[in-house]
Amino acid sequence: MNFLMLRYVAVCSLMAPETPYTFDKEMLIKMLNEEKAKIRHKLEGYAELLKEASIDGIVKSIHAESPGEGIVKAVQEIDAALVVVGCRGLGRLRRTLMGSVSDYVLHHVHIPVLICRHQHDAHHKQHK
Repeated sequence: MNFLMLRYVAVCSLMAPETPYTFDKEMLIKMLNEEKAKIRHKLEGYAELLKEASIDGIVKSIHAESPGEGIVKAVQEIDAALVVVGCRGLGRLRRTLMGSVSDYVLHHVHIPVLICRHQHDAHHKQHK
């Protein structure tokens, strides 16, 4: 069985056409290249984790308007049989205002979804 590990990368709008601000093109390119290097380093680390655990899989960076949309798209592209996502454990109010990636994925894919909470999640410790 193959596994796909995803790393969400936010799509950023560096400069809208209607903005009155100007940006130094070289500085923006430098910043983007630095961010790409950080992402590549993290992806390599995730690939190493899979290798150390003897798990046959790939690590993929996804680009989308939102993490949930990106995960759903990747799941559809690879025809996944199961999705495993983490949960930050935001309270009800924060989750309502900010949205929940795991909730979005749960309601937009048509395969089983396993949502994992971190054992050190402070919010869940308060409400046991």
